[in-house]
Amino acid sequence: MRYKYITKYSWIILFFCVFEQISAQNLNGALINSCGTEGANEFLFFKNGGTDLTVSPSNIDIRYGTSTAPGTSGNLTNNIGAPVSGSFVSDLNALLPNSGCAISFAYAPLGSTIPANSNFILMNDDANNVINYSGWCNSGLSTTIYIIFSSSSNWASSGQFANTAATPKERYIVTTFNSGSPTVYSYYADETNGDTGGWNTTTSGDGAYAYWNGPGAATVYSKYSSCTPPNPATLPIKLAGFNAELTHTAKVKLSWETTSEINFSHFEVQRSADALGFETIGRVESKKSENSNTKYEFIDSNPLSKTGYYRLKEVDMDGSSSLSKIVSIIPDIENQELIVFPNPTSDYFEIKGLKYKDIQQIKVFNQAGLNLLNIFNFEKQFNITSIEPQLLLVEIIEKNGKRHFQRILKR
Repeated sequence: MRYKYITKYSWIILFFCVFEQISAQNLNGALINSCGTEGANEFLFFKNGGTDLTVSPSNIDIRYGTSTAPGTSGNLTNNIGAPVSGSFVSDLNALLPNSGCAISFAYAPLGSTIPANSNFILMNDDANNVINYSGWCNSGLSTTIYIIFSSSSNWASSGQFANTAATPKERYIVTTFNSGSPTVYSYYADETNGDTGGWNTTTSGDGAYAYWNGPGAATVYSKYSSCTPPNPATLPIKLAGFNAELTHTAKVKLSWETTSEINFSHFEVQRSADALGFETIGRVESKKSENSNTKYEFIDSNPLSKTGYYRLKEVDMDGSSSLSKIVSIIPDIENQELIVFPNPTSDYFEIKGLKYKDIQQIKVFNQAGLNLLNIFNFEKQFNITSIEPQLLLVEIIEKNGKRHFQRILKR
């Protein structure tokens, strides 16, 4: 009997967990750097949950700010549902192709109902028709996309969402629906945020867009210069990881993995010496895997001698692109303060510029990357008489994890 009660209550808990999940509204995307007049066309794109949503400030509380708990001055929905002058919604529909388009826009006034599982947009009532939404046609969105207009004085018509270098860099969009618990989303206003990744809308300009897979940090940052954004609810690519490591031949191996690729073309591998100005050093074509984990690699055969910064530019079939996070690595290929001598040598080498007590291991490789020798006992001289004459790469690993590489010629 006790077992039955536990099972019963377990099912109740599971039911409420699942119900809460399917009932939640989710922020899918945001146009951060609007098209046309700055601020006039900023919008937030949502997917409604499993229950209907009534349009009112008491049911929809969306705030923007520099912390995870923006105050009332950041409330963008304290005045919503008012009509927009003119024929804004009908003009939007007119921008869609006359045939073959499966979606339409509908104005959602105060007190109206947004059906369960439908898509809706929140935008400033200063909006004007400069964005072409035809890229959303036949994209799997709900047949009707509802538009809620905000007349809040907190939503600056000059532009609310930070999209250039700013302090603090991280900005937050906090949503609360039907008096539930707040959900926090975030994005970076510029790309100088190290390993966290981001964008640079100073160069991207109008059409800069952020995607979210769920609460937390934005997953993809994109730029649609034509102001014809694709489906905002579907990420063209989902990047699961991006890493950089040194090979035994003193090259840099970049590896990454995607979990989904939709209408995706290729990666551009970019490198920088200062994490600001990037150059493209290679291209990797998409393997066209829409719904499976796909692994990629790229070798930088001529890495920088000091810290190198890498990122991926992810290019879609329509030419739009997004940027990955930035990863960094210190090859230290020819550290001028560390010397392996004599060079050339016929029987041994020594190390100058590093205390032996700080060394954890020394490895010796040939040009093909084959590990020829491992040294754990550190004396003044390291014997390599057993190695045939050739060009060698000596890797010195410090106890703090730092790695040094020096080339020597064995005669």
